[in-house]
Amino acid sequence: MAMKSAVIILDEKSKSEKALRPVLDKTVLDFIVHDLKEAGADVICIQTSEDIKIEDAVCTKTLFDAIETIGIQAGELIVFDDVYPFLKVETIKRLYDHKASRLNGTKVIKVDMMDLVDLKDIDFTIVEALKEELDDIDDHHAYHRLWDHYHHLINDYHAENGVIILDPKTTYIGPEVRIEAGAIIENNVTIYGDSYIGANTRIGNGSFIENAQIGKNNVIMSSRITDSKIHDDITLGPYAHLRNNTEVFSNTRIGNFVEFKNTRFGHKSRCAHLTYLGDCTVGEDVNIGCGVVTVNYDGAHKYRTEIGDHAFIGSNSNLVAPLKVGAYALVAAGSTITNDVNDSDMAIARPFQTIKEGYGYKYINKEK
Repeated sequence: MAMKSAVIILDEKSKSEKALRPVLDKTVLDFIVHDLKEAGADVICIQTSEDIKIEDAVCTKTLFDAIETIGIQAGELIVFDDVYPFLKVETIKRLYDHKASRLNGTKVIKVDMMDLVDLKDIDFTIVEALKEELDDIDDHHAYHRLWDHYHHLINDYHAENGVIILDPKTTYIGPEVRIEAGAIIENNVTIYGDSYIGANTRIGNGSFIENAQIGKNNVIMSSRITDSKIHDDITLGPYAHLRNNTEVFSNTRIGNFVEFKNTRFGHKSRCAHLTYLGDCTVGEDVNIGCGVVTVNYDGAHKYRTEIGDHAFIGSNSNLVAPLKVGAYALVAAGSTITNDVNDSDMAIARPFQTIKEGYGYKYINKEK
C-alpha cells in the first residue's frame, strides 16, 4: 500500500499565528493533524520557521526538508499552503483516493511522490467540497465558528455515550478526555488534558479538571483538580484544590478551602476545611483538623511529612517538615510540631495560658 503523507506550509508569521490559536485545550493545528491522521496520513510535516511542537507531526524549516523527511518513494502527498481547519476527514480521504486532485478554489493539492522526482506536469481533477470547508479563520467570526464546532462535536459525543451534561453551552471538554456513562457534568465545568471521569461521578458547578484521573461514585463540588488521581466514593469541595501528583484514596472526605499538593491521602481519612497539605503522606482513617498546615519549604528545599494510620491532628497545628507523626498519635490543637511524634503518643507545643482578671472588659471599652 502506498504511503500517504501531508505537508502543511506555514511560511508566513500570520499563518503560524492562525495555526497556533487555542481551541479548547489544543491548537487549531492539533485538530488539523488529528484529522489528517484519521484520513490515513502516515507522515505529516509542518514547514515553518517558528518553534512549534505538535504531536504526531514533524516540523521542518523548508519544503525540501519536509520532502526529505517523508522520503522520496512511490506514495501520495497532500500539500496545504495555508490553514484549512474546516476540511472534513471524508474530503481528505477523497483527495487521497484520486490519482491527482485539487480542491475547488484552493491551492490544496495532492500529488504522487514520483511526480516530484520526475518533475512532470500534474493533471488536476476536481474534488467537490462544501464552501464552508474551505473557510479561513482570519476573522473572529470564523474562529468562533471553529471553536463552537469542536465544542459541540465533543459534547454531543459524550452525551450520545451516556454522559449527562446539564448545560452543554457552558461545559468545555477537551478531545482527549474520557468519561464513563452515568457521570453527571454540571454547568460552568471545564475538563481538559488526559482526564478520566468514572461512572456515577458528579462534577459540580464551576469545577476545573486537567490531567486528572477521577474514579466512580464521587461528588466534586466547585473545585480544581490538576495532575492528580482520585479513587472512588469521595466527597470533595466546595473550593478544594488538588494539584501536582496528589492521590486521594477511597471513602475520604475533603472539605472547603483545602489544598493538597504532591500528597497521598489515605482510605477513610478526613480533612474538612481550611487546610494545606504539601509533600505529605497521610495514612488510613486519619482526622486532619481545621487550619492544619504542613510547613514543607525552608526557602531552599522542600521536605515531606508522614502521618500514620488513625492519627488525629488538632486544629490550627503547624507540622514542620521533615516530620513523622506515628499511628494513633495525637497532635493537640494549636501546636507547632518540629520533632517526630511516636506511635500512640500525644504532642502539645503551645505557650501557657495567662489570665488577667477583668482586663478583657477594660480593653474592649477603653475608647468608649
